[in-house]
Amino acid sequence: PGLGGGGGSSGSSGRLTAVAPEDTLAYTVQNSDTLTSLAARFDTTPSELVAINKLHSRLIFPGQVN
Repeated sequence: PGLGGGGGSSGSSGRLTAVAPEDTLAYTVQNSDTLTSLAARFDTTPSELVAINKLHSRLIFPGQVN
């Protein structure tokens, strides 16, 4: 998992699943980071970050590596 733009791929069931693109990187969340600020920094959307990193909520914490 990592940060970066991406998309989904269609599985055999026709359902979209998030797949981390090859151009992702690991990033350690800093004190002032939000999903919105990270999405802007890495030219993606908060929803894509949640999907790519398989987050269970939209909360991120300092020191978290994704």
